[in-house]
Amino acid sequence: MKLLHAPLPHFYAIALALAPIFVDEALAQNKDAATQHYAEYQRISTSEASKRMQMERDAGKLNGRLQREQPDTFAGLYIRHDPEFRVVVRFTENAVKQLAAYTVDPVYVAETAPRSLELLRAAQDEIGVQLTKAKIEYASEVDVKTSSLIVYVRDLNVAGEVLSKSLAAVDFVTIKETPGFIQTTTVSGGRLLEGDSQSF
Repeated sequence: MKLLHAPLPHFYAIALALAPIFVDEALAQNKDAATQHYAEYQRISTSEASKRMQMERDAGKLNGRLQREQPDTFAGLYIRHDPEFRVVVRFTENAVKQLAAYTVDPVYVAETAPRSLELLRAAQDEIGVQLTKAKIEYASEVDVKTSSLIVYVRDLNVAGEVLSKSLAAVDFVTIKETPGFIQTTTVSGGRLLEGDSQSF
């Protein structure tokens, strides 16, 4: 290993000049590894994996656009891998017509949902406020496939008492017991895999 010796201004200039090269190489290696992992997991070729990953990124952009432009009817979207790769886009009404206004790509499939993503997230926020006020540790997720909200707590009875009024008013919230919660860290890595829950 060679050590680089230079006056500080020169050293910083060299470091800044080399930074884009190192970043590009790191991103390329990370992308290649993610593509390979995805190909192996789905049992497809790396070229198909790369193509699907790009489609997932495009779906993420559409997801953000629909949340902004169709908040009253957009119910979320998710990736379906089998039997064919599809992006399922859900609306509370006129699903086929609404999707056609944004894309005619056959990879995207319209589906009708009972409630909007905005409504689910509003319920998620309200329940979060109630549990936080009661000093109850919790985690929650929106399940786009079923248009429901799942809340995880350590004690079902205590949480049930706190949320009794909210639970009586809606029929799409499920409370589940969990022995603990995953601790978050400041380091994130890897690729976001889509599942049943809203993840874009």
